[in-house]
Amino acid sequence: MTRSKIGMMKQSHSLFIFLFSFLGVEMNAVTSDVAVSMRVPAEYLVMTLTIESSEKTVEKREAAILIGRQTILDSALSSEGLKVFELPQGSQHRPYFKSSKLSSLSFASGSDAPQSGLSRMSFEVRADLGEGVVALEAVRRVRGFVEAVKLSSKTRKSLADAFDVRVGKPESFRGELLKRIAADVSFLRKQFDRNAEVTLSGLEQPVRQRRVGPLEVELFIPYTLTFGLKGEQESGAP
Repeated sequence: MTRSKIGMMKQSHSLFIFLFSFLGVEMNAVTSDVAVSMRVPAEYLVMTLTIESSEKTVEKREAAILIGRQTILDSALSSEGLKVFELPQGSQHRPYFKSSKLSSLSFASGSDAPQSGLSRMSFEVRADLGEGVVALEAVRRVRGFVEAVKLSSKTRKSLADAFDVRVGKPESFRGELLKRIAADVSFLRKQFDRNAEVTLSGLEQPVRQRRVGPLEVELFIPYTLTFGLKGEQESGAP
């Protein structure tokens, strides 16, 4: 079955609500945020894996995290149907204070200024969703991969319970979504013959996606629609 036949668009009711709202008020024009969407089968399941080092010094933590990173990426290369991607590292650092030799407490006073070191790293683990694959099976594959990865005793790994499903190239659906948006605009104009004036903005935004079922994704482009009626003189009425 072709992509165009699978998950045919469930037309959004927002356009019709928008039209009825316009008919119910005495205005020359009205603006509304709308979105046309289509549903398609997800191509892969994704879960978040995080590793964190409990080493006492900045240097040891950074070294442990880099070793753990390489171990995970190397393991993914030999795991059929699985891919691993690093997530942005902007929040993966933590301040570190030198410890007193007299106790295990950490102090931030005196000349011991806090240092910043890489102490954790997060990854997306993606499992391909072939035909007939259920979500639970894909989750088990991800968990099995994570359990099999061997890290140092002071590097902890944790896998988030929640999962998401996605398509790899949402922009490949832009053409179909634009066709459906054009059909909606044509519908609006036909309701008022030639007196309708429709302006769209925001169509340059990226195609977005969200999970709407265990193995289904909804793709959409949110945009703003301004609808009004032309004046008598402008419309050519006598």
